[in-house]
Parts: sequence; C-alpha cells; structure tokens
Amino acid sequence: MDQKSTFPGFVTRFDQAAMPFDGVRAWMVQGDRNQVIFAEFSRDVDVPEHSHGDQWELVLAGEVTLRVAG
Repeated sequence: MDQKSTFPGFVTRFDQAAMPFDGVRAWMVQGDRNQVIFAEFSRDVDVPEHSHGDQWELVLAGEVTLRVAG
C-alpha cells in the first residue's frame, strides 16, 4: 500500500504497527499500560475470533461488524 494516508502527518509519524492482515496499515502510540492504534483498510478484512483486554473502536468512514461474546 504505497498510497498517501488519510490520517494527518502527526499520526503517520508514529511508529508503524505490524498488522497480520493484507490491506491494513496502522500507526501506534504506546505507553506502559495502554496503546492507541490508528488503522486504515484498503479492503475488507475478516479478523479471526480472539480476545484481549478492554478495547474501544471508533470508525471514521465505512463500517465495522463487531461481535462480542458470540
């Protein structure tokens, strides 16, 4: 994905996060007890079922289907 990001420069100057999915670019800010990830998707992505700590998701454009606890 060599396209220009829709995120502003202050986001794309964060460390780029390794994403295990084709068609996804992400930038990450991480502290001792938390992290924030800004992600761009150039295509639809199916994420396998998984679990982790608390998470918030904010969609700026497009849509997400999120299934919690089945």
